Amino acid sequence: MNEISPNGGAIDEAALKLSGSPFQLSPGNKRKGGSDMGALVGVGEPTDLSACLLPLLEVLGWRGDQHQVAESLPHFVENFDVTSFRNVMASLGYESQKADVKLNALSPDQLPCLFLSDKLDAQVLVSLNADRVEAFDSAQGRYIELSPDSRKGTAYFFDLAGRSEEADDEDAVDWFKGLSDRFRSHVFEILAITFLINLLALAAPLFVMAVYDWAIAGGRVSIIVYLAVGAAIAVLCDLSLRSLRAGVFSFIGARLDHIVGIEIFRKIVHLPAAFIERAAVGAQVFRIKNFETVRKFFTGPIAPALFELPFALIFIGVIAALGGSIALVPIVMLVLAAGLGMAALPLADKIAGKAEEAEIQKQELTIETLGGMRAIKYCGAEATWVRRYRQLSARAALRSFYMAQFSSLLETLSHVVIVAAGFVTVALGVSKVQSGDMTMGALVACLILVWRALQPLQTGLESLTRLTHVDSGVNHLNSLMGARPKEGLVPLAQSGKKIEGRITFTNVSIRYEADATPALDGATFDIKSGKIVAILGSNGAGKSTMLKLLAGMYHPDGGSIQIDGRDIRDINAAELRRSVAYVPQTPRFFYGTIAQNLRLSNPTATEEDLRWALRQAGALEDIEAMEQGSGDWKRTGLEVRLGDRGAGQASPGLIQRLNLARGYLKRAPIVLLDEPGNGLDLKGDKALIRALANLRGETTVFIVTHRPSHLKMADRIIWLEYGSVRSVGRPKVVMQKTRGML
Repeated sequence: MNEISPNGGAIDEAALKLSGSPFQLSPGNKRKGGSDMGALVGVGEPTDLSACLLPLLEVLGWRGDQHQVAESLPHFVENFDVTSFRNVMASLGYESQKADVKLNALSPDQLPCLFLSDKLDAQVLVSLNADRVEAFDSAQGRYIELSPDSRKGTAYFFDLAGRSEEADDEDAVDWFKGLSDRFRSHVFEILAITFLINLLALAAPLFVMAVYDWAIAGGRVSIIVYLAVGAAIAVLCDLSLRSLRAGVFSFIGARLDHIVGIEIFRKIVHLPAAFIERAAVGAQVFRIKNFETVRKFFTGPIAPALFELPFALIFIGVIAALGGSIALVPIVMLVLAAGLGMAALPLADKIAGKAEEAEIQKQELTIETLGGMRAIKYCGAEATWVRRYRQLSARAALRSFYMAQFSSLLETLSHVVIVAAGFVTVALGVSKVQSGDMTMGALVACLILVWRALQPLQTGLESLTRLTHVDSGVNHLNSLMGARPKEGLVPLAQSGKKIEGRITFTNVSIRYEADATPALDGATFDIKSGKIVAILGSNGAGKSTMLKLLAGMYHPDGGSIQIDGRDIRDINAAELRRSVAYVPQTPRFFYGTIAQNLRLSNPTATEEDLRWALRQAGALEDIEAMEQGSGDWKRTGLEVRLGDRGAGQASPGLIQRLNLARGYLKRAPIVLLDEPGNGLDLKGDKALIRALANLRGETTVFIVTHRPSHLKMADRIIWLEYGSVRSVGRPKVVMQKTRGML
């Protein structure tokens, strides 16, 4: 085994560091003809699998950059195993397949791949030429050549997933169908198992017939023992097959739950902000949760019944062989029950829809109440809210009652069909027994077979309302997946053009609703790069809307927004996101360490970068003085955990400084500050003024503010009123115009 260096150098530190930490790229990891992906450097302990991530992406020709890799890394993972590896690759747009192979059995067209063997650390097999294999060896951290031998291992092959923003609408509508196709092999397994189960189901009626005709009528009682042994074997085989089928159904349900859950979450976070904000949170949560009915479809009695329905022909065939025209009974009843189901389906869909709508309204009120509990108490409106909830709860309960009544009616009708089928079978069979056309045992067997043939349809009728929930869940899922995302899920190559930060608005208008007053109406101005721009205006003037348009969260209904002469619509969303640092008016921090919360804006930031950003925000000393826990659980500084609302030792002023630090950490050419003075203490305000002075000339800053200290720092002021730009110019000029009006 010889050591090689495709570019004359080696990968010095090709290792992913774990525990949710980031990495940064360092030079020296470039192959001939490849891109300079760099080496992953961070904190935590590397593994052989984490070391293979960047080399594999390099040889696959991945077009993204280190930010996208960092965003795909798992958080709170102690052991970066092969599952974590495949999940990261899936997040980057690659599907994977697993195969047990011998090294010398691989062909050149199968490479590159990840190769795992019991004796060696993970390797990336790059290419196969003659009798040599070029590979990246994680143990040595460099590219090597090795001779192919009979070593056994597991290979993981990665292909770019077929996701594209250019997918047509028909594909979007059939998203769930496309997902279901992935389980086609399991469907064939279920069909085969169900076929065997239905064959074994013949054992019971045939056993009864043999007992009646041979043992009792023929006087051969001793044969019952042998028949019982055979029937017992059939029952045991039936139990085993049913258990096996239940396992397959459970696997499909669990996989669907996992895959759909990830895809729903991925889709939601990539949807435009306007799409998310227009729908009520309660409605979104309920409709996403509604997909659980699809999983229950596979783990409940409905799916097995539907799979067994085609095999009713087996029982009808046996009935025809034993009783001739009696076979018409299950056929007629099947047609009757199917017609009943088709007639009841629209009504079931309507009743279930109304029940769902009532539940959504109740859940919306619950979420609204929990979010505004303080305001409700301030207004003394507890009784009003209880009354509203009582009304919605009563409506939901009433509609659930109607749905339960309808389900009960269908259950009764299905029971009547089964009982009627039994009566007709006995009536026809008795005449045949009397005429000698069939035996008593055959009649009893036919009766059992008729009920068995109709059982799946009975289950389907009883579950009709649940089937409408399944259909509703699939439709909601397809509707969500059919919505256009804000950006493609597959990483795109960057344009290579560095954004300087010149901002031009030309007749920009936007309405949040079609019949609403414009939030911005004909806004026009031109700001050179490196300028500090203050935005003034009363509440509802359009200040925050302007920042959201610049951040790409919304697109204007009319006019154009240009950055460095490029229309904002033509800039890749990922590129725009990294070029604009947006500091919202209300800070929001998530459960995790301070370092993890800060790195949400820049996943590749080092600890020194974090300290620099905190120093800019005037928060470094306060963070370094923080302690949490004791003993082995003691955390200090950047490792202190915040709650889901930033609660704990952090004061409101410190939280706002952390909010600003997260914006600085991005080192973006455009910085948007929405009312940064809200909640900011004196120390933080002084730090903000120093930071603005440092950013001047290097970064274009838009700051929504009314504080005189901030306005003095501005190079330009934009005065907004009722969505229109009243004035743009130097602070002294604009402030003189606003005197007495703000």
